Amino acid sequence: GFINTCGGSLKGAQLSFINTVPGTTKGAQMGFLNTSADSVNGVQLGFINTTAKHLDGAQIGFVNTSISLKGLQLSFVNTTKILNGFQLGFINIVDTLGSGFPLGFLSIVRKGGYRAFEVSLSELYPINISFKIGIKKLYTSFIASYSHNNKCFSFGMGLGSIIQMNNKLYFNP
Repeated sequence: GFINTCGGSLKGAQLSFINTVPGTTKGAQMGFLNTSADSVNGVQLGFINTTAKHLDGAQIGFVNTSISLKGLQLSFVNTTKILNGFQLGFINIVDTLGSGFPLGFLSIVRKGGYRAFEVSLSELYPINISFKIGIKKLYTSFIASYSHNNKCFSFGMGLGSIIQMNNKLYFNP
């Protein structure tokens, strides 16, 4: 249909432009806009996918939102309050990191995440400033450098990881 609205919970599938369930969804919602006001145990496939409580399954779209996630979010922008699954997107936003893993260009993790500001020196660019954000297993680094000899700026981006070797030693590729 064009607009599918369920009066309670859904066990099955909704396939339309706009899908709405005020209760729990067990099955699939496939459309442009998928909304479940409770939990989803299944799949939401669309441009905008929203789960007001817990998602146990997958959200695949352009913008995915879930309060807690145990499963997969795959889109341009992924947001969740509690991540116990996997996020793959350009921008991932997580309030609390559980046993999950966000992978993307920019992963912002409020609790359990990694943020660092670094100033360094090198022979090519004597002044280097970088900002690192993500999780310790995989973070994004934004770098700005200046060479006063050549009077030029350089900007870059990279990925990094912090691997703990023992209590006081870390490897940082």
